[in-house]
Amino acid sequence: MKLISATANQHKYKEMQQILSGKIELLPRPPEIPEIIEDAPDLQGNAHLKAQGIMEATGKPAIADDTGLEVEALNGEPGVLSARYAGPHAGPEDNIKKLLCELSDVPMVQRGARFRTVIVVLWPDETF
Repeated sequence: MKLISATANQHKYKEMQQILSGKIELLPRPPEIPEIIEDAPDLQGNAHLKAQGIMEATGKPAIADDTGLEVEALNGEPGVLSARYAGPHAGPEDNIKKLLCELSDVPMVQRGARFRTVIVVLWPDETF
């Protein structure tokens, strides 16, 4: 089976390729496909948007993911907004600074968090 990766991140692509090796042939995202806007309200929605965009552009099965940091003391935030937590043009350092600011009154023992990843695979004919 062959799947087209929705990621343009080479590190993530190689990591997925290694995980799927021997089971599924992972093909790179065609460079001519424009960036897919991730504006869904949750991780699953964003992963679905990316997989759907690649599948529709290529007519082939596609795999996509979305990952977010969920902090218990912040009711799961930043979650889907992890990459742009401090604003649409903010970088990782800005996001970390905002997160630590939000947690400044939270004791260290109550700062539990996890990274959550959602993976979506779509087939053009909706069968699997």
